[in-house]
Amino acid sequence: MRRLLFILFFFHLCFSSYLIPPTEEILSFNLAHSNLLADNTPDGIYPTKIDPIPYSNMGLVLVSPSVDDRISYKTNYLFLTYGFLFYTEGNSHGCPLDFQNQLIEYTITFLFQNQTRSISGSYASSASIPTTFQIPFTSQELSTANANDSLLISLLWHHTVTYSKYIEYNGSCIYSGDASYQSSGANFLSYIVEGEKTIDFLSRPILKSQWFRNNHFDFLVFSNKNFYRAQIKRNGQETSNFLLYSFEVNTDSFGLKKISSNYLPNESYSQLNQITNPYPLQMENKTYSFIYSFNSTYEGYGKDNFSVIMTDFFSNEYLFDYEILSRINTYDGTYSEFGQAANMDDETYIPSQKYSYDNIIFFSIPLSFLGVILIFVFLKFKYN
Repeated sequence: MRRLLFILFFFHLCFSSYLIPPTEEILSFNLAHSNLLADNTPDGIYPTKIDPIPYSNMGLVLVSPSVDDRISYKTNYLFLTYGFLFYTEGNSHGCPLDFQNQLIEYTITFLFQNQTRSISGSYASSASIPTTFQIPFTSQELSTANANDSLLISLLWHHTVTYSKYIEYNGSCIYSGDASYQSSGANFLSYIVEGEKTIDFLSRPILKSQWFRNNHFDFLVFSNKNFYRAQIKRNGQETSNFLLYSFEVNTDSFGLKKISSNYLPNESYSQLNQITNPYPLQMENKTYSFIYSFNSTYEGYGKDNFSVIMTDFFSNEYLFDYEILSRINTYDGTYSEFGQAANMDDETYIPSQKYSYDNIIFFSIPLSFLGVILIFVFLKFKYN
C-alpha cells in the first residue's frame, strides 16, 4: 500500500500543473529519494585485474526545492552522491592484484558575494562518507542577495586505490611491488539566490490623497524574488486575488524533482525583469531584479486602508499597508459638489474659498451694440 501511494505521488508530481508551487512536497520526495543515491554505482560493470577501477564518481545534488534554478535564502540541504568500484579479489587464484587500501578525498567550495567557504573530507571507506550537508552560509547571510547574486558550489574529488603486485615464478606468486590507481573529477552547481529585501512604492495617488471621482490604487514592488500571488484587501475585505504564475515539476538526471514556472499575463499587473537601483527610495546601494506593477480603480470617498499580501515561490509572505484618503470638492467654502452643506472640519472635504460679491466686477454691453456686431459678422461670412 505504501509503495502504491509513493507511485501515485510520483505520478502526480511528474504530470500535474500547479497554481501553488509544491515546495514542501518536492522537499519530502527529494529527501526520500536521495537515500537511494548514496552508493550510486551503475549495473553491469565489474572490476578486474586488468581494469581494477572501472568506475569512480562523486556528485552533488540539491535536495531543497528550486524554481527555475532559483533558490530561497532559506535553502540548506545538499546531498553528496558517490559510486566506487574497485578490485578486491586478493591473491587466491593466479597472481592478481592484492588490494591494500583506498583513500577518498573531496573538497566542496561555496562562493557567495565574494565570500568562499569550504568543506573537506578524507575517508578510507565510502561507507564513512557523510552524504547530507548544510550550506555553510546562514539564512541571514543569503537573505542579503542583490540582483542575480548566485551561490556557486564546486566539488573536487580524488580516489586512490593501492595494490600489491605479484608475478608468477616457478608456479608461485612473488611480490613485485606496489601499484597505485587514481581517478578524479569535478562537479559544479549554480543557483540564483532570492534575497529577502523588498521596496514598495505607492505610485498613484503618490501623496495618498485624491479626488474620489478618479480613485486609483497603483503601486510598485521592487524585489529580488519572484512572486506568484498578490492579494489586495480594502478595509479588511478582499478585492483582488491575482495568480501571476503556474508551475510544473521536472526530473533531473538523478531522479530528483525541481520546479519550473509559467508566467500568467494580466492587464491588472505586470512584471519587468530588469536590474534596477531605485536610489530615491532607499538609503543603501541595493539592486533589484524585478519590478512588479499593480493598477486598480475603486469607488467611494473617505479614508481607506489597503493591504497587499504577496507570496513568493517559496511560500514566504510579504505585507504592504497603505492609507489613502479620497476627497470631495467644495465651493464657496460651504457646499460640497453634491450641492449639500459640507463639514469643513472633515478632512474628506477639500477646502475652497468663499465667494464675495463685493469683489466681483460687473460690466454691461448695450443690446444695440451687440446687434451691430452680429450683423457685421453675418455679412463677413456671407460675402467671403
